[in-house]
Amino acid sequence: MSIWLPRKFIFALITVLLVNLAVIKGYAAPRHDPEFTAYYPLLAWRDPVNGTPLHLQIDRSKTPDEQIAQLQQVVVLNLNGNHLTELPPQIGNLKSLYRLHLAGNQLQELPPEIGNLNHLLFLDLGNNRLRTLPPQIGNMTRLQLLNLNFNQLRQLPPELRNVSTLEQLYFGGNEPLESQSEIEELCSRIACEDW
Repeated sequence: MSIWLPRKFIFALITVLLVNLAVIKGYAAPRHDPEFTAYYPLLAWRDPVNGTPLHLQIDRSKTPDEQIAQLQQVVVLNLNGNHLTELPPQIGNLKSLYRLHLAGNQLQELPPEIGNLNHLLFLDLGNNRLRTLPPQIGNMTRLQLLNLNFNQLRQLPPELRNVSTLEQLYFGGNEPLESQSEIEELCSRIACEDW
């Protein structure tokens, strides 16, 4: 079974994931290369050991399912500011992720499969159009920081209380929240910011 994904999402996802593969393979933080950036802004990285550019390519002969399946070891995914309107359910297959940056997109909802990311420590969903969060977000048993600033949320799922590792929650700039007592209970044990 194959799921259709918008071409722009696929290319942004694969490009960013491949850049992050350099970090997984044991490289230190890659150095930025201004010459390379002029032509390939998302691929402007050099191997810090020998200084050679990391040339990464997207394999357009493979389906999105196959491409995402090859990225199981990605630990950091930054898709900030890509005008994404949806995330594919396959995002839940990236179980090695510990940081997921999705701020500044146009997401209105998250797939329930996002709850499969049980190694995730950091989730940035700020500046989107989210109206609800899936209850499966309560399955993220290692999540420490959750940024929900500037969305259209009116309530937080009660399952969020199940995330005992949560240390920081940002939810300012949303609609007035309906579940005030749940927020107060949650914020009594963690650092919350409501701008």
